[in-house]
Amino acid sequence: MVNGYALLGHVFENVSVAGVMDCYHTCQPNCRCISFNFLTTVNQDNCQLNSENKHLKSGALVRMEGSHYYDLDIKYNDK
Repeated sequence: MVNGYALLGHVFENVSVAGVMDCYHTCQPNCRCISFNFLTTVNQDNCQLNSENKHLKSGALVRMEGSHYYDLDIKYNDK
């Protein structure tokens, strides 16, 4: 988690959730979602699902008061 930052320009869906774990559970099963921003300053559309992450688009991670950025730990199976 990166406190006070958000990944901008790569949000593909905004969702209203009760808390950060709900945001995680919305992102985790979605194959497009590899990171998310959770906004603590709003109640609607407070979960932003990202199609990129800070490792792929480091310049898109910007300081944003009231936001927390999270990467998903993605494991790929090579068969």
